[in-house]
Amino acid sequence: MRQKNTQSGSRVVRTLLAAALGTAATAAQAVDAADSWQFEVTPYFLAAAIDATAGVGNVETDIDLSSSDVLENTEGGFMMMTTARHGKWSLGFDASYFKLVDGGSDSVTGPLGRATAEGTVEVTSEQWIYQPMLGYRVLDDKLKLDLYGGARYTKLQTDLDLKITTTIAAFPGGERDFSADKDWTDFVAGGHVSFPLAQNWSLFGLADVGTGQDSDLSYQLLAAANWQISEMFSAKFGYRYIYQDFEEDAFSWEVVYSGIIAGVGIRF
Repeated sequence: MRQKNTQSGSRVVRTLLAAALGTAATAAQAVDAADSWQFEVTPYFLAAAIDATAGVGNVETDIDLSSSDVLENTEGGFMMMTTARHGKWSLGFDASYFKLVDGGSDSVTGPLGRATAEGTVEVTSEQWIYQPMLGYRVLDDKLKLDLYGGARYTKLQTDLDLKITTTIAAFPGGERDFSADKDWTDFVAGGHVSFPLAQNWSLFGLADVGTGQDSDLSYQLLAAANWQISEMFSAKFGYRYIYQDFEEDAFSWEVVYSGIIAGVGIRF
């Protein structure tokens, strides 16, 4: 009888020990997962309209292109967002490039005022924007909030091809070409917020503002939805608004990019 009780007690001890070891292993895996790096790469597409004012010397032109106009006149480009998270800290890098060729403008401003000459200005523009960021999570509940700081580097190459037929003295007619090659850096600060909406769905957004030596102001706003297709893949849809105002010497560039953004996130 005593031997049966001893064997029964041993089984209970082994069961409890196995359960304790299993719990400890699960907890250790959770700690390891929390302490490990998590990465996400998101190639994305921005169908942006462009509303800009470009000035070279004493000639200034307005550029007003819809998203369909931009798509029609875009020769090439790429956009990608990469993030790495470790605990409460995160690193991000947003890179974009596009080349716009023969974008039409319908107004020109010169030293004697404004002349309207439809179809007389063609704009070719190449722009690179690189933004590295360092973030820290200050709220980690159902609502998650990260504050971040970084820099937004912009390189711009712009050509204005003016084909003027007006008889105004400031624009005697013929063809004139103006070009500029500029780069500048804005130091930015902002925040990123996310909130679960339903199973596999969440909302997220970001906002930041920056300025630099020759840049008066730049900022961006993003609001989007995230659909978690699987543990590895997600789809993102939303709206993005970017404003930049830069002036140096005889060159000025004030622009708004705004439109629908869509991307595929790859997590590993």
